[in-house]
Amino acid sequence: MGGYTNTAEAIEKCQHTFGNSDRQNVILLVTDGVPTRPSGDPFQAAINAANDVKNPNRSNPTFLQPVLSLMRGVTLKMQSIL
Repeated sequence: MGGYTNTAEAIEKCQHTFGNSDRQNVILLVTDGVPTRPSGDPFQAAINAANDVKNPNRSNPTFLQPVLSLMRGVTLKMQSIL
């Protein structure tokens, strides 16, 4: 039995660690699970978090690269949202 995967929270916590740096922010999101948290719609929460950090209107948008190790169908779905 596996644990929970909160992709949205992972993205938000990574973004928070950058602070106000002028350097290019890069997140390599490594996961072997599909989003299962937060409750409600975890896929939509992951999409929202990814879009927020990649937003070109931010003073320093983040480059987000998913690195996925999943079953084929799930991998394709995750790549499409991130």
